Amino acid sequence: MSDNSNGFREETIGKLVAAKLKKLATWEMPEIGHCIGPDERSEFEFFSKRLQLLKASLREHLAGLDDQDLAKLICAADTEQVSASIEAWETLELESLRKLWKYTPPPIKAGFGHEQFRADFEHWGQTPSYSLNEAVTLSLGVEPDKIDDDEIDALLREKRETLWPAYKFLLKRREQFTRFFHFGGFGYAHMTARELNAIFDKLGTDVHPEFKAQLDSRWPSEKSKLVISPDNFSSQEKRTLLKLLAAMACEQYSFDPHAKRSEAVSRIRDDLEFIGESMDTKTIRKWLLEAMEFVDDEYWKKQS
Repeated sequence: MSDNSNGFREETIGKLVAAKLKKLATWEMPEIGHCIGPDERSEFEFFSKRLQLLKASLREHLAGLDDQDLAKLICAADTEQVSASIEAWETLELESLRKLWKYTPPPIKAGFGHEQFRADFEHWGQTPSYSLNEAVTLSLGVEPDKIDDDEIDALLREKRETLWPAYKFLLKRREQFTRFFHFGGFGYAHMTARELNAIFDKLGTDVHPEFKAQLDSRWPSEKSKLVISPDNFSSQEKRTLLKLLAAMACEQYSFDPHAKRSEAVSRIRDDLEFIGESMDTKTIRKWLLEAMEFVDDEYWKKQS
C-alpha cells in the first residue's frame, strides 16, 4: 500500500472519529494552576484516560475496515444507503460515548486553579478598593466576572450539601469576610487595598500568591519586607541555581522539554505544595525551559 493511500486512510479515520466524538474530539486536560481550596483534579485525569481508550477503540475498529467500507462511512451522512459496516459504526461504543458526555468534568471540579477562573492579577492589583465579592474571588485567584454577585446569590440559595466542594469553600470564605466589611443601607461598602491586605496579614488567610504579591508591592506588610527577593541574586548565583534545577528536573523528574505536556511539571507542583509552597505550572515550565539551556546536547542523544 502506498504512502499516499496510507495517508488518505489515516485522514479518513481521523475525520470519522472526530465526527463521532464531536466536541470530545478536541477535549484536552485543562491547565491547572495554584489552587486555593479543595479540588477534584483526579477526575480530569480519569476522564482523560477513558477518552483516550475510547478513541483507541474507535480507531482500531476503523483500521479493520477496507477502503470501500471507509468510503461508505464518509458518504453515509449524505446518502440513505445502509450497510452492515454503517450500522456497526453507528452503534459502536454508544454507551461509552453517552457516559463520557454525561460525566465530562465541569471546570469547578478542578477547583479555582482551573485556567477558566484565572484572574488578571496585574489589573486588579492596581484597584484602589474592592467590593466584598471582589475581595473573596480575588483572594482565591478568580476573575470576579467569572463568579459575580448574581452567581454567588444563586449559590447562597442552594442547599450547601449539594454544592461542589470548591463552591462550599468560597461561601465559607465569604461568610468570614463579611465580618470585616461594613454593611450599610445599600449593601456592603468597598474596602481599600491597604485595609484588605492588612486583614489578610492579620488572619493569615491563604490568599492566591499572585494577588497577595500585587497588594504587597503597593502596601508591604512587615512580613513581606522580610522576604528576600530573587532579584537580589547575582548572575552567577542564578546560573548555579539553574544548573541545579536542570540536573534535578532531568534525572529525578525525567523532564523532557520537547514534550507538549510533561508529567514532571505537575509532579514538581505537587512536591512544592507538599512542603508548603506553591507555583503554577506555567511558571514551573518557564524556569525548567530556562534551565534546559545548561543541558548538553549529548544528554538528549543518550535519552533517545
